[in-house]
Amino acid sequence: MDCNLQTNLTGPEIKYDLRKRGDLASFLQNADIRLVRARYLYMLCSSRKALPRRQEAELVESMGGDATDGPALVTHGEMSEYGAGNRMAIIFAVSHSWETREHPDPCCFQLEQIVNCLSLYEAAYETDLWVFYDYVSLFQYQRKGEREEQSFRRALDDMHVIYAHEFTCTLRIESLTPEATWTAALADPSIQVSVYDEPSDSVRLRPLRDLVQNRSPYRDRGWCKAEIEWSALKSSTAMNHRIDQAEAEASTLRSMPMTPEALRSSAVFTHRSDAASVVQLQAKIFHQKVSACEDLLLEGLKASEFAQLAPALKHYRCLRSLRLKKFNVGAEEATAFAQALLGPGGVVQKLEIWCNVPEESAREMLKALATGLQTNSTVHTLIIREGDIGPAGGQALAEAIKANSTIQTMIFTESLGTTSVRALSQGLRVNAAITKLVIRNKEFSRHKGIGNAGAEAIATALMTNQSITHVDLGNNGIGLHGAKAIAEALKHNSTVAIMDLVNNHMKGQEGACALADGLKNNHVVIDLDIHCNWWELSDEPRALSEIERLLERNQRENSVAARPGWTDTRRSDRRAADARTAEREASGRFEDQQLPLRA
Repeated sequence: MDCNLQTNLTGPEIKYDLRKRGDLASFLQNADIRLVRARYLYMLCSSRKALPRRQEAELVESMGGDATDGPALVTHGEMSEYGAGNRMAIIFAVSHSWETREHPDPCCFQLEQIVNCLSLYEAAYETDLWVFYDYVSLFQYQRKGEREEQSFRRALDDMHVIYAHEFTCTLRIESLTPEATWTAALADPSIQVSVYDEPSDSVRLRPLRDLVQNRSPYRDRGWCKAEIEWSALKSSTAMNHRIDQAEAEASTLRSMPMTPEALRSSAVFTHRSDAASVVQLQAKIFHQKVSACEDLLLEGLKASEFAQLAPALKHYRCLRSLRLKKFNVGAEEATAFAQALLGPGGVVQKLEIWCNVPEESAREMLKALATGLQTNSTVHTLIIREGDIGPAGGQALAEAIKANSTIQTMIFTESLGTTSVRALSQGLRVNAAITKLVIRNKEFSRHKGIGNAGAEAIATALMTNQSITHVDLGNNGIGLHGAKAIAEALKHNSTVAIMDLVNNHMKGQEGACALADGLKNNHVVIDLDIHCNWWELSDEPRALSEIERLLERNQRENSVAARPGWTDTRRSDRRAADARTAEREASGRFEDQQLPLRA
């Protein structure tokens, strides 16, 4: 950020909704902020030219000499189209150090990091890439005329918007130019950069050694610290990441923001006049964003970050859904997190955990969450994904649902094996609240999933459970013995109405006959999906016809409209739904923006 900052937050306050695309566009237009096209950055990097000031950049009417390429900076007309939803783009906000007073990146180190990152997004998405980089996007010193000064002041009044908005992705460059590169540039007078020169009141080339250097670490700088905090307020931590180091362990990210008071005491500003403005902006955004957040995605958190996260959760009074991915945590941090999330005062209703993490982290997190769920009264949906939770995880969740009376839906995808489902089934036997149980794998495999032993454990639980109405055991490698166990459970169960056994291995007429026999005295099941189980029904179609007849009987008795039956309609619908899910997962961070992926 420009060091020569002298501003007061004056004029009528405009409130921008940090969840709406149109409000982001309005802020950029109202403050006369211009974003930089990725292609212009590519051109500068390839020619080894340093980034220009906003004043010079907006004079570049075409890139590469071809007028069809457009100007270097995004126009306000294009931003209006974006705000109205008529134009797609990914907007990045770069957080970086100013390595000299006159120019933030005289050696083009930051420019190279930005270009390397943008090239990956360009390969994945068929859309425009627009970048906020303060030196190029905001009018810099020396500002001339009322237009430039007003634009700069308005931008600073709401600078948090560009970093905290849900439609921007923050790119952090925490490293400084490598010492060897910096030292060589200092010693070589031929390495010069175009900067504003106050004595001549003009932009001219000057060697690096003539500039006022600032080699303070990124995280010791007040503006950088503020940008970290504002970016941490996004509902998805995946929209705030470091791009200058490849090693995952080197990329630290505070998952939760500091209070304004904590920021004031920890930040060091090069100019004291900056401190009041930044802290005032932090106070402005902290309660606005935190108090309204309903869906929070936390990804890539370390143990130390969980310690910071726990006390901040109390400020999320509207939080309804929390998703946790790629975490690394110990027992102490997991316990503090679970107590803050699920203890007195907790409000979250849907909890989704990805367990494809180090085994100890998954074990400690599940143990802590299970303990909290025993007394929690707000969570109604629990989803565990990807990574076998093992017998210890199954046992912990079993103890939780024995005591819990509010969880209605439990979903496990790629996360339960034979031993873990056996443990879990002990809790299902006595639980009286769960109505929907899903244990499903993504792909069919006769050797993957809960298998016959797991199916037998679930069947035993269903013999006594009186609350579950919907069971999905698709893609679990369940064979004949599992089919017979489920059929036996149907003879005794009086609540399950929908059962999905698609893509298992209940091969042959014996499995079909067993299920038909189980349905004879069961008048509750109205929907039983067993597609992709039968490879030999051409020899004995009567069992399948009997199942269909019994389901139609139950549908009539329960006044339920007839199901599609054994046509291929449901299978096609399921495949279409699976394809849509895969596409959303592939789009990753920008799934809510519906951006087109490259073929």
